[in-house]
Amino acid sequence: MAAHEVKLFTKDALGTDDCTDLLERLAAGSLSAAELFVAAHERLALAEDLHAATCPVPLPTDLDEHTLPFAIKDNTNVAGLPTTHGSIAFSGTPARHNAPIVDEFATTGFRPIAKTTLPEFGLTATTEYSQTTGVDEIVRGHTANPWHTSYIAGGSSGGSAALVAAGVVPAAHANDGGGSIRIPAACCGLVGLKPSLGRLPLPYLAKNLPLQIVTEGILTRSVRDTALVFAALERRTSMAKVLAQADEQQASRHGDPRHGVDLGLKAIGHVSAPIGRRLRIATFTRRPDGEQADNACVDSVQGMVTACRKLGHRVSHIDNPATAAFGHDFLLYWSMLAASVRLAGTTPVRLLNGQRNPLQMPDFSANRLEPMTNALALHFMRRFWKLPASMRSLRQFALNYRRLFKDYDVLLCPTLGQVVPKAGHLAPNLPFATLESRLRKFACFTPADNIAGTPAISLPISLDQNGLPVGVQFSAELGHEGDLLALAAELEASGALLENTPLLAPATQQRSNRAHIS
Repeated sequence: MAAHEVKLFTKDALGTDDCTDLLERLAAGSLSAAELFVAAHERLALAEDLHAATCPVPLPTDLDEHTLPFAIKDNTNVAGLPTTHGSIAFSGTPARHNAPIVDEFATTGFRPIAKTTLPEFGLTATTEYSQTTGVDEIVRGHTANPWHTSYIAGGSSGGSAALVAAGVVPAAHANDGGGSIRIPAACCGLVGLKPSLGRLPLPYLAKNLPLQIVTEGILTRSVRDTALVFAALERRTSMAKVLAQADEQQASRHGDPRHGVDLGLKAIGHVSAPIGRRLRIATFTRRPDGEQADNACVDSVQGMVTACRKLGHRVSHIDNPATAAFGHDFLLYWSMLAASVRLAGTTPVRLLNGQRNPLQMPDFSANRLEPMTNALALHFMRRFWKLPASMRSLRQFALNYRRLFKDYDVLLCPTLGQVVPKAGHLAPNLPFATLESRLRKFACFTPADNIAGTPAISLPISLDQNGLPVGVQFSAELGHEGDLLALAAELEASGALLENTPLLAPATQQRSNRAHIS
């Protein structure tokens, strides 16, 4: 293993297995859940250089026999643990209850060993900090990419992505308001599905937004794991029971779907085979500003076009449905969120009708907010009068975007506009004009599906010249996660995806598109 890598796959109970393999081994009795959690805790202790975890949970003594180690993003309440939202502007107090999604994951068979890092309030595409901790004034390290620790893991679910890519846990919780599942998935060589809006319970802070853009989700190392988790969530049952179903098609029809299905979304079912029908795929590689994405990102899309055509799918080229105007409108809405955070944190309790601060920020100190948070808030305050028009434009964009799916089944584009940058390139204390320009080029393809509410999945395809993963994104009509997962399963089976799990191989073996460790 190279000195700059943090890949913790060893011949312990976790090995190199994904969730599916681990559950099959548990069912066969070849290992125990206790052994898995011991291994995960040992790997977590070795992952300090990633700066990806917070609030480690002691080893449990009451494990169900089909339970897997997991991690929860630290903008989500876990009973008994503080929720910091990645910020030191307030003192996080232990949550009294789990967030709904935490209970959902517990039903599927996951149990957290830690919470994971995120940038302050999830407002940017890298998990980096400029402020010191409130206790010992030690500068917090950036959450590093396990493929190369000098590079970013992405954001805002950067800590979750880093722990999964390093092998600490087979899967981790993530959520997505502008690409926060798909961006770190692309950076770390993972599978990241942002489901349709309404598929899963909304995060607490997202419920009352004027334009709902946030969804819960998960990061995994395989398509089949992502499909398994969503099948279990949909059926209100454990992943082990989904795997044990003798007739998966029958189970999908007669299971107990809810959540998005209750809202009229098409049931996903358990996608365990490649898609049967041939799809109409539209592709584009230009950013909303009209410029081409980085060569490595474009090449990955072209490689995926070739792979899809070989499988019989029809691929056409279109212009990016998002324009520079869309980028401006999205930034204004996004900056409104930062302004709301700052306002809520500084609003006296008496003005909240005696209710507890909705962001749970006792002892809030605005002077400890990240420079980017303050700059975003200022950006909104100087332009707040434009918000109604921007909101109308974003809603119209959503309608136009969804009309594309009358002519095409799937859209294909780069997940990112640029290859993974080194830490500091998107640092939150950069001049705001510099940071805004860089973010527009980097995180420019993902927001469209948040505004439209449509599902999108990032898949790992290749490595760039620095040895960092490159991802592509497929999007589909609202409720059609099943199509995305079936297409992804077909591509995975064909060998079109990047092999993202290290082999337990001799140190002399050379590395190609797999990371080898001794």
